[in-house]
Amino acid sequence: FACHLYMLYSVMFFRENETKHSSKDVIGKSTKNKRAASQKKNDEAIAAASREECAKSMLAASQAMASNKSKLWRRGVPDEDVVSIPLRIAYQMLENGSGVIARKAASVDDALIMIAATVDSVHSLLNTVVAALLDMMHSFEHMATIVADLCTVMKDDSLPKEILREIGRLDTHAHKDNETSGKASGIKNVAPFITELAERRPQFVLSNISLVLPHLDSEPYYLRSAIIAAIIPIVSRCKERDEEEETEEDENETHRENCIGKSKNALLDILTERAHDKSSFTRVSVLKAWSTLTENDSLPLERVIGTTALAIDRLRDAKVNVRRSAMQLLTLLLEHNPYSPCLDPDPIKDKIKELQSYLKTNMSSALRSALDEALDENSERSQEEIENAAMKAAIAECLSNANNLAEEEKEYHSKVLALQFATSA
Repeated sequence: FACHLYMLYSVMFFRENETKHSSKDVIGKSTKNKRAASQKKNDEAIAAASREECAKSMLAASQAMASNKSKLWRRGVPDEDVVSIPLRIAYQMLENGSGVIARKAASVDDALIMIAATVDSVHSLLNTVVAALLDMMHSFEHMATIVADLCTVMKDDSLPKEILREIGRLDTHAHKDNETSGKASGIKNVAPFITELAERRPQFVLSNISLVLPHLDSEPYYLRSAIIAAIIPIVSRCKERDEEEETEEDENETHRENCIGKSKNALLDILTERAHDKSSFTRVSVLKAWSTLTENDSLPLERVIGTTALAIDRLRDAKVNVRRSAMQLLTLLLEHNPYSPCLDPDPIKDKIKELQSYLKTNMSSALRSALDEALDENSERSQEEIENAAMKAAIAECLSNANNLAEEEKEYHSKVLALQFATSA
């Protein structure tokens, strides 16, 4: 079995090398001879079919080794030198998979399944695979997306977690953070992986984002910008979870919802803080993140006023690209404002008076008695101040007893929430 496997590896190795060198040779050249062009096209089709068949054979071999360890190896302990043969050719296939057409021709999806099957069956190769993938991400721009796809086909979270841990350990002190440096740096190719993985597995990245958060203080701005961009799908996913869990009353789900809400607020605090980053590119990324959240209706109500103030503040930024992004954010905030299509304050004031009248009539007997006593006394405080204090006390009392409400109390609770929302407007 090992001999046949190595023979297949040798065939694929030479085929992949031939493909790589031929793709480099044709750059900048054109074939004027129609017959030669037709022959070349036929040769490419034959080569592509051969690569596809070899990839399927190697994939079948890797899956067979993963599912028949007890039959192939003594005491079920795999021979790492043999098991790693599909990995070696899979790496080369991934290198040649830049672009949609090249990815299909190189059978990148089969290569990903090879790596996933091998790592899931032989855990001792995990560190070796992580090191190889990071090295390729440093060298090739297209690898970040491919490795993120690999993390979605794994049976467990060991591989993506180790990759995030290694990214968090990257030494970035040698990279000076100015607006033009680091274009050829390998770290710039690694940074998009964080965003790509967050788009595919936001819940996982939320649980492990602490591994890469230290890079918010690192020198390369593209690492900071990548972390900022990763917050967008995470916060949007938190919103989806909130909507799903509104219909569930299980205590564990409620606890989970509270934890997600706290994490979401912490990430939004990071967005607010990074709006004053020293790099204009990161400041633009922050404003674009707020714009995306606003456009997707994922911006919490309590953050609308603060985000508007932040956008107004960034209109005075020294960089024109930041000012442009701030103006776009303000436009989206006006288009998606949660209060009303009309921003005239008079209807809101009338609604507040209506809700306050309802609360006066239906507040608890203890608060009602205290309000009447305060109004009867000849106090220096005006009637409006006393009533506002009573409203705040009624809202606080209602919010503190929001769990396990009876049917007749739910309407009162909804009116209190409406008053709180209208007051914030």
